[in-house]
Amino acid sequence: MLLRARRGSPTPPHARPKVSPKRPRPPPLGNQPKFLGCLPTTQYPPAMEHYRFHPDGALFYVTFTIVDWLPVFVSAEACQIVTESLLYCHQHKGLRINAYVIMPTHMHGIFFHESFTAKALEHTLTDFRKFTGRRVADFSTKHLPRVFNEVFAEKSGADRERRFWQPSRHPVQLETERFWQAKLDYLHDNPCRKGLVRQPEHWRFSSATYWLMGDERANEVPLSGIIW
Repeated sequence: MLLRARRGSPTPPHARPKVSPKRPRPPPLGNQPKFLGCLPTTQYPPAMEHYRFHPDGALFYVTFTIVDWLPVFVSAEACQIVTESLLYCHQHKGLRINAYVIMPTHMHGIFFHESFTAKALEHTLTDFRKFTGRRVADFSTKHLPRVFNEVFAEKSGADRERRFWQPSRHPVQLETERFWQAKLDYLHDNPCRKGLVRQPEHWRFSSATYWLMGDERANEVPLSGIIW
């Protein structure tokens, strides 16, 4: 059975847990400045990843998000670092890209490994994250406002000097064609939902043109089909 997250019904008043008066409440945040809906003071604890690459899976929907949702990928050069890395992983590390989209603050992808093993896919995507995190952070230091690099340093933690990607990868295993199609449509429609373009195929850094329009022209990234 494939499990999906659902919106729960409101909890009846009699069933709501009571807050102990002895439990200290955290101090209010007050009117702190926000950036794209996220507080700049967001911290990323080491063990925050609740999703896993399950060993019995092969095809996964994955999300990578920039710390504090910084809009680094408004730059085509920054996006090209990602697409070139995906190309390298396809040619040398067995990564297969079924679909992808690079948004200003994050990216989504549907990936599998040529060996159809979750562990190999996880290792490859870990290498991809490390490489692109370093390269895009270097690009941001040279070409974007200084505050970007300051945020990368602020979010670094004890094990590194800076952090580009948020720790969570949010891998979701795709086991049915219906669930895969839903994720594929969500991925391609993302630029439209954000008001960036009117049609999915108008967004450059996406697989929408190839899959929705049947356009055989070379994409930024080599794409691999799936037969259910």
